[in-house]
Amino acid sequence: MKAATEPVRSLARRIVLEHGQTNGELKDLASQKQITLETNLDAKHQAMIDRFAALSAMAFDRQYVGDMVTAHTDAVALFRRESQRGEDAEIRAWAARTLPMLESHLREVQDLQKELESGRVSVKSTQ
Repeated sequence: MKAATEPVRSLARRIVLEHGQTNGELKDLASQKQITLETNLDAKHQAMIDRFAALSAMAFDRQYVGDMVTAHTDAVALFRRESQRGEDAEIRAWAARTLPMLESHLREVQDLQKELESGRVSVKSTQ
């Protein structure tokens, strides 16, 4: 991973792991319901990856954390809405079970963003 700081690296690893687990659950649920999920990145997310590749390590950390704040804010709103008003009871339940994880990630990336902005997290924190 390109991150300059251990807190960003550590959180990113956890996000990847936990989102991978919930994506597996979603794939199983979609399969049971005969729903086909998109497997390719859309242009927005491919552009995000391309932007990350061009950044230096500290710029990467700031951009990654900022993008994670935005993405998790959007995801929390979507999952909250689905868990409350979704038409399918099983998908509604899955969204409700997944929502606390997303809310936790959002709080953590918001806290990390504040630390990066204040300078409390630096490259020295990788050791």
